[in-house]
Amino acid sequence: MRIAAVDDMQASTATVRTMPELASLLRDLRRRQSRRTGRPPLTYRQLAARTGWSHGIIGEYLAGRVLPPTDRFDDLVRLLGATPAEQAALASARDRVEEQRAAEHTEQRPRDRSGAEHTEQRLRDRSGVAPRQLPADLTTFAGRTWQLALLDRLTAERRPIVLSGTPGVGKTALAVHWAHQAAGLFPDGQLFLDLRGFGPSSRDPVAPADALGVALGLLGVPPAQVPAEPKSRAGMYRSLLRDKQMLIVLDNAATAEQVRPLLPGSGASLVLVTSRVHLPALVTVDGARPVTLDLLDAADARTLLAGRIGTARTDREPEAVDSIVAACARLPLALSVVAARAALHPDFSLAAIAAELSSAHGRLDALRSDDPKADVETVFSWSYQRLTPPAQRLFRLGGLHPSPELGVPAAAALAGLPVAEVRPLLAELVRAQLVIEPRPGRFGMHDLLGAYASGLADRAEPVAERAAARRRIVEHYTRAATSAAMTLNPSRHPAGVQGFDLPARPSTVAEQGGSDPAAAEQRGPVPAAGQRGSASSAARRSPVELVGHSPAAARGESVPGAVAGSSSSQPSPDLFPARHPGDPSSAQDSRDPCPTPLGSHEPPSPAAVQPDPAATGPDGAPVGDSSPDAADELPADEAAAAEWFGTQRRALIGAMQLAVVCGLDREAWRLAWAMADHLDRGGHWGDWIATQRAAVGAAERLGDTAALALAHRSLSSGYIRSGRHAEARRHLQVAFDLFVELADHAGAARCQRALAWLLETQDRFAEAVAHDERALDLFRLADDPVGQARALNSAGWHHARLGHHEVALARCEEALALQQRLGDAAGVAATLHSLGYVHHRLGEHDRAIARYQDALLRYAEQGDRFNEADTSVRLGDAWAGAGRWDKARQAWLRAVETLERLAHPKAAEVRTRLDDLDLAGAERKRTPPAMRAPVPATTLPELPPPKARRPPATLRTSEPATT
Repeated sequence: MRIAAVDDMQASTATVRTMPELASLLRDLRRRQSRRTGRPPLTYRQLAARTGWSHGIIGEYLAGRVLPPTDRFDDLVRLLGATPAEQAALASARDRVEEQRAAEHTEQRPRDRSGAEHTEQRLRDRSGVAPRQLPADLTTFAGRTWQLALLDRLTAERRPIVLSGTPGVGKTALAVHWAHQAAGLFPDGQLFLDLRGFGPSSRDPVAPADALGVALGLLGVPPAQVPAEPKSRAGMYRSLLRDKQMLIVLDNAATAEQVRPLLPGSGASLVLVTSRVHLPALVTVDGARPVTLDLLDAADARTLLAGRIGTARTDREPEAVDSIVAACARLPLALSVVAARAALHPDFSLAAIAAELSSAHGRLDALRSDDPKADVETVFSWSYQRLTPPAQRLFRLGGLHPSPELGVPAAAALAGLPVAEVRPLLAELVRAQLVIEPRPGRFGMHDLLGAYASGLADRAEPVAERAAARRRIVEHYTRAATSAAMTLNPSRHPAGVQGFDLPARPSTVAEQGGSDPAAAEQRGPVPAAGQRGSASSAARRSPVELVGHSPAAARGESVPGAVAGSSSSQPSPDLFPARHPGDPSSAQDSRDPCPTPLGSHEPPSPAAVQPDPAATGPDGAPVGDSSPDAADELPADEAAAAEWFGTQRRALIGAMQLAVVCGLDREAWRLAWAMADHLDRGGHWGDWIATQRAAVGAAERLGDTAALALAHRSLSSGYIRSGRHAEARRHLQVAFDLFVELADHAGAARCQRALAWLLETQDRFAEAVAHDERALDLFRLADDPVGQARALNSAGWHHARLGHHEVALARCEEALALQQRLGDAAGVAATLHSLGYVHHRLGEHDRAIARYQDALLRYAEQGDRFNEADTSVRLGDAWAGAGRWDKARQAWLRAVETLERLAHPKAAEVRTRLDDLDLAGAERKRTPPAMRAPVPATTLPELPPPKARRPPATLRTSEPATT
């Protein structure tokens, strides 16, 4: 029916008998309000924003498909501008519609029913009063926008929905909030049942038969008429729900078997299940739709805090808010506990509250509550208690892992179990939502669960087992990283370093003495090959000086920055603890050695890494030591190795931190050595410096001269990359002196090459060539063909920078032939780059482009982001030289994107070139074609130096020797 006299709304309501007629009145109200205000009619989304309901249910109301509940109907007509008198008339019309629907339902009932069927029908009639059992909604609910939208979309399917997530992530809050918004879609009522799947051990989960009994009571069945048999209860339950539109929220379910009897057999009702486990059987067998709830994002977490304690307070201390959000791991339960503390103590600054959460174990203490449901650790324990004992042990040991993620082989090493036994345990932890699997084969837990796991390990695992687990994981990453490093760069091998060969199996803390100074003394002196200052090494000392071939040194003059010196052996404070527990002075150092651990825990105390003879078997191996099945991750080729390092970088840095704090200096040094190439290629130069500083300290404590020399040289390369030239020169001189002491000609040659690289960054190309030639002589003396080829390329590059293009071409062609014969992939890429530059400077642009493109492809395959960007810049130069400005622009854009990701100062210069190119193009467009001057091929030559100051490092450098 169409109501014509909308301005006489009271009269129009008298004839309303059906839902479509009532909906027509609501639409007329909406149009009348638009005419009176002179604005467009309110949209469904605008109405939803003002009411807090979903826009989908508002559409159902205005289409006449769903009858609004009385409270919602009253709110809606007020919002649409009805007068008080009209509101009363409309409410009466709505009641008539509801009475008419009930009368029609009664008339449709079959007259001849017998026995149970008649009783069942009477119960269905009696249940006409719609139950409204939803708990109160949270007025401060925040976020979950896309999950709410997803639930809205899934509602139309009327298939069961399983909402799962880790403990404390807010599953019930989301379910209740959405249920209130969608209540109008279910005019026959809403049921809410707490199945107590996870809770205090004294409360067992609700049995399905008991849950059915409660549900029947809520549906109006008198207790005396509830069947005794579970199957009969289920039958009556399904019959009562037939033809009804009800929402059934089953909260905190434990198993699919607990839920399945509560699923309606047919009809338009919807079941929403919340659980800490995924309940895959409901998805597989019953067609349920899974929705996994993750942690809040940072913005929603801040909104949650602001909603609880007020935006004025959070706006005053935004940094403290960010600290609280991070410390709470964006877990809604933890944020709610902190918000309650802040609300109860309005005189407390948020910074002070954030400080309470600063340490891992202190964090859990700060999140305690008298209410078990609000105590974070207690809530976690309800899931932990449901695990099998082996899964509980793996979860505890996971708190000792040094980074947020680990793979299956690492988990096997941590637990000392075969991979085949660990996989089902990880699957159990994932099902329990105590561990997530963000990518296939990668597992992790957020910081609060990590702190909980670490605390459990401290309480439940013996000291010796914790020490053995830490040792196993450090040795696992050491072996895997060493293998990956030698796959990434097969020419690398730290010659002369003690004990470098991979062990056949992980050794124990007892076997190497751990961090016990007495045990270190019992191991005796370091072999002569690694001693510093021994008579034998002094007798072999080479007269070669690092700067002996610079012009100043040739004249007997001093060279600034070339004096030998010793740098601090202390690791970088942002990544590594100052000393390992074996040092007496470390007693006051309680910092966490892992900046982003899987288990956010304090570093082990000295006692935690002491060996316990009772924890080892008759062969000296620790109880539960890893078997050969706990295989290291071994990348098959260079590309796989580069990908492996990218995935494992945080874990490797964490393992090195753990090695330092546990006194595993040999492993700490090897991890730093193994990571060097990857950290350089990936542009992680801060991490490169930090790890090599720690490696210097480890080598000094070991008394291993070869290892110390390698660490100093690698550290100098990191400083060169970062533009810290004085520090680079100092460490390079120390490394050179040590290699000379060891009569290691190849090591000394690499120092000469590194000095040439350093001089290049200062535009001192003639001096750089002299050091390249000296490096070449030393590599030949050492019979090191890989080093010879790289020195040839370096000399060619520096000759090219001096304009000696024919000499450069000869040197680089000789280098390329040798590198291709040796299979030196990194060297080939660098030499192709040099040849591209030489051809470009000779005006042979096509050859230059071909060489650069070949080098670019190889750098990309190797994951060498910096040199990939550098080559893109040079390729753009070659395209510009050929007059292909479109291609030049593409190459420079690719370069600037990478350089900006690396935060490299050259990004600004390349961006300026792009801007200049755009300006030049615009100017040419404004000039008539007949007046346009030809663009010379050399319009854009070398990158100009910055106007304000020289950048920390030049864009193109010879590749540093990190072996």
